[in-house]
Amino acid sequence: MKHIIDVIIMVLIYSHDIATAFVAVSALTIWALSKRYPSSGDADVERYYIRIYTSITTVMRFALCWVVVAGLPRIMYCKEYESLELAGDLQGIAVVMSCLVIIGLFCSGLYAWYQLAKKINVKRMKHTLS
Repeated sequence: MKHIIDVIIMVLIYSHDIATAFVAVSALTIWALSKRYPSSGDADVERYYIRIYTSITTVMRFALCWVVVAGLPRIMYCKEYESLELAGDLQGIAVVMSCLVIIGLFCSGLYAWYQLAKKINVKRMKHTLS
């Protein structure tokens, strides 16, 4: 039974990495969309951007929830399952640096998401009313 629990914990830890990558990629995609969002376009282009935005937002929200869910066991069992003695004291520095990179990507993506959301909501209202 202990081995099954170990496998479940390791799967959660690995899935946390995958979810974190999804959050980062979603943030970068939202950023790219916000930079290329047309100031004026025809109705089809605007609806296309609305659909893409909605899809990416759904993926990002799900991935963010999974980061939190899978992050709890990762924090609880990090010394037991992720400690690498060869890295010594540098492992802590590496973890902090990787967290800072991910937090930077996420915050940048969140800002871009907010900027794009304002534009999308205006277009969404326009197409709902028309």
